[in-house]
Amino acid sequence: MNLRSRVSSKNKFAWSLSRLLNCIRGLIITVCAVAVAIVLIIVSPLYKVRFHVLPVDEVGPLIKYPHHFLWYSERLKSSRRSAVIWVYKRGTFIANHLLVRKWKQHIRISDSRILWQVNAIVERLRFANLTLQIGRDYPVGFPELPAREFEFLVPLTDSEIMSAKARLAAIPVSVESGFVTLTVRDAAYKRTHRISPLQNDVKEAYRNNNIEDFTALCGEARRTGLSLIRMGQIVEQKFESEDQSCYDYASSGLRSELLDHYLMTHCQLCVTTSLGFDALPGMAGIPRLVVNLVPYLVLSDHYAWDVVVPVRFFDSSLGRELTLSETLQRQSIRVFRGSEEIAEDGLTIIRMTSIELAESFRDSLQLRAGKEALTGDESELQVIFWNILARTFPIGHRPLADRPVVAPSYLRRHLEWLIK
Repeated sequence: MNLRSRVSSKNKFAWSLSRLLNCIRGLIITVCAVAVAIVLIIVSPLYKVRFHVLPVDEVGPLIKYPHHFLWYSERLKSSRRSAVIWVYKRGTFIANHLLVRKWKQHIRISDSRILWQVNAIVERLRFANLTLQIGRDYPVGFPELPAREFEFLVPLTDSEIMSAKARLAAIPVSVESGFVTLTVRDAAYKRTHRISPLQNDVKEAYRNNNIEDFTALCGEARRTGLSLIRMGQIVEQKFESEDQSCYDYASSGLRSELLDHYLMTHCQLCVTTSLGFDALPGMAGIPRLVVNLVPYLVLSDHYAWDVVVPVRFFDSSLGRELTLSETLQRQSIRVFRGSEEIAEDGLTIIRMTSIELAESFRDSLQLRAGKEALTGDESELQVIFWNILARTFPIGHRPLADRPVVAPSYLRRHLEWLIK
């Protein structure tokens, strides 16, 4: 037997041995998990241990779900004869390690393979009382538990704030005099920062925006004495502006989880194209301007102090833009599944222009003081918009004062779209 054959045989043996050991390890974990599950089921009438999957791979749910669970538990004053263990599968991509570390001060978190299996077993056996699910066991909609009525549970410590300020002293814009964060989604993150990269994300391409459309916000921020800081972990292109009040933090090389957290929870306003990351200022009670929103169903799932702007649609078969009422009659909009279905229906998204973005930005800065800034005509347009939306979607019965504001300048500019 030559050397190459002997090496090949050793490799095959090592692979077989590794596979055998993994099978044995898996069997031991499964047996232990079954035993633990049986014990938990037996003792559940006396002391109930429930499981909840912690979505560590997405920043939005990672910041939102524990907050809503704890806020809801606080409202109910839940029994002490129970415990909740938040589990995630070992090896799962963690979107934000800082948040996971901070949540460990408030909730029980485990990546135990045995407990992960226990959760799977009780779910498979449909022991619903041993698992927690969003929507069923606690509300997840933003308006149902308004952030400003509850404590933000994962703030930075004083020392972390000092460290963040020291690092930000090197950037060419001032954060001490007030700043706005800008989070614009593009295709770069899913294309590169996933376990399974998506070179062409056909399902959620509708969420991608062009950062160049937002350069007009720099001047608007400067005129109000604020800086504009472009956020992002991985971005497709730089945010280039000659305006000294504008800073591309995402492309600066300074980015860290600590600075992300500081900037998103200490800004005066967050301008966003609806990323999970904007849940961070959302949970902290900071106003947001959420632009180019789609699907329409999510419009009502924002806070009363948010300003929202939906996209409009162009119908290629008609050769014109659809009105709001016509848009809501389309099946691909009512039962929204993604970009492919919109394209198959002959629809093209009409996103906001730079001028419209600047106008909505001014609206947001004015409305930070409250809805009393709306004129009588602007309030009437709000009523018209929400009444039209309510004919199609179950947006609830909250009074107008408890709903987000649709940018008044946008509704004025597109009166035919709204009323026709």
